Amino acid sequence: MASVFLVLAVGLVAGCLSGVIGTGSSLMLLPVLTYQFGPKHAVPVMAVAAVIANLSRVAASTVDSQTVNRGRATCTGSSPNT
Repeated sequence: MASVFLVLAVGLVAGCLSGVIGTGSSLMLLPVLTYQFGPKHAVPVMAVAAVIANLSRVAASTVDSQTVNRGRATCTGSSPNT
């Protein structure tokens, strides 16, 4: 049970660091996951985590770019669909 809490704690710190810096979560999580669960389980878990993290970044940048484009269109007086 303590190993699960260790992985969760390191995951929280790694997620915060990755959110601020933009990288580093794999560097922190992979050694902990490998130590706790072995490389056979750690590598697929990190692969899934990396895909989910990248999808969230794509979604966030898409929403941000749509907001920025909408703001530019209104500032110039044109409609966003033209």
